[in-house]
Amino acid sequence: MSQNISLWGATYSDVPSVTLPKSGGGTASFTDVTDTTATASDVLNSKYFYTASGQKVQGTGTGGSGDGYVWQDGNGYVHLSDEEGTQTIIDSLTVSSAGTTTAPTGHAYSPVTVPSGTAGTPTATKGTVSSHSVTVTPSVTNSTGWITGSTINGTGVSVSASELVSGTYTVDSSGTKNVTNYASASVPSGTAGTPSASKGAVSNHSVSVTPSVTNTTGWISGSTKTGTAVTVTASELASGDKSISDNGSNIDVVGYATVSVSVPTVTITQSGSNLSIV
Repeated sequence: MSQNISLWGATYSDVPSVTLPKSGGGTASFTDVTDTTATASDVLNSKYFYTASGQKVQGTGTGGSGDGYVWQDGNGYVHLSDEEGTQTIIDSLTVSSAGTTTAPTGHAYSPVTVPSGTAGTPTATKGTVSSHSVTVTPSVTNSTGWITGSTINGTGVSVSASELVSGTYTVDSSGTKNVTNYASASVPSGTAGTPSASKGAVSNHSVSVTPSVTNTTGWISGSTKTGTAVTVTASELASGDKSISDNGSNIDVVGYATVSVSVPTVTITQSGSNLSIV
């Protein structure tokens, strides 16, 4: 209830409360409660109120069909309501992060504002090619707030074989080669040599003829090459002298360069019916 107050020679009308300085600093507020009509039985025994005389009193009421509640307005007035239920303080809330937000005891949130977010479109960036490989890094920028789950496809980034290969692989042997990382392959040209033959030393009336060929490393086309023939004559293989001291036929003289025949001379004489061989 507002009162008219005279203070230090001045008059103030309709004053509901007075704020006075406190010793030691600060202020104290005193509110006029002379219009309070509640009694102890009107107030629950767990609550306190001030009587019209300004006395602080604990309620003695136990409640009936409804629990009621006491509240104080912005001017300091205490109000008693017989409506069922407990008064709830309503606060506004703007959601700033994911999760569950629980109002403090005796409070509720209304309205609850959920900012709208924006799901960005992903992009991909190619790095620098190194060791025949390149790293493709995806990224997306979203604005804070509520978004609806969905799949957003960005623009693809092409990686071509020509970007990843470089250099020339030089083939240095036969077989299967892995040239995945090279832009080209170099196959050196080879040369198929012409074979030749050489005669060794005659030994025991025979000689070895050794063929050989010299090729240069590289790619050659298959073909047949004939070198210069080597002639071996009988005279090259014959040596020594074969001595023949008896008559005979089909005497083997293979391998000898010469033959010496030393057969004694036989003289046959006849005297009558007798033959003499000298």
